[in-house]
Amino acid sequence: MLKVPQSACGQTAYCPHCNQAIRLSQDGVPSCLRERLAPPPPPAFRFCARCGTRHPAAAHACPGCGAPLQHPPAARPAPAPVDSGLETMIPYRNGAALASYYIGIFSLLPLIGIPMGIVATVLGRKGLAFAKAHPESRGVTHAWVGIIAGLTCAIGQIALAILFTVMGIMAN
Repeated sequence: MLKVPQSACGQTAYCPHCNQAIRLSQDGVPSCLRERLAPPPPPAFRFCARCGTRHPAAAHACPGCGAPLQHPPAARPAPAPVDSGLETMIPYRNGAALASYYIGIFSLLPLIGIPMGIVATVLGRKGLAFAKAHPESRGVTHAWVGIIAGLTCAIGQIALAILFTVMGIMAN
């Protein structure tokens, strides 16, 4: 909206939206937009669904056939979407957190656990960042499980590889 000082109200200016000459108002809505923003007036007349007779919009019964007239219901705002239990448990909107979770679990596998642990950690960080930017996507817990499992498995397998290497050298 435009900020209009009290002293400028009622004067003519040019609309920044359509470049037409307009009168400035206190609320800052250009007169050319006011017509577009105003709700349309209700229809003055309607037609009976039973006999087709034209009647005033406020009438409760048809003047032609006497049938009760139904008025359209007032528009209601759409209800907020409700998450199901499955959506609460599996954060399908946060793919990075979900992938981090599963890759972190599979990083328990020997030999491939080190690279999978690193990937799980990276995806977990991305999942946390996405969940912070989009809280409705959820997935914070899945991202943390992926990070912790990935790091633990990767570090543990590196430590085991070093241990077995040292033990092999000492055995020779």
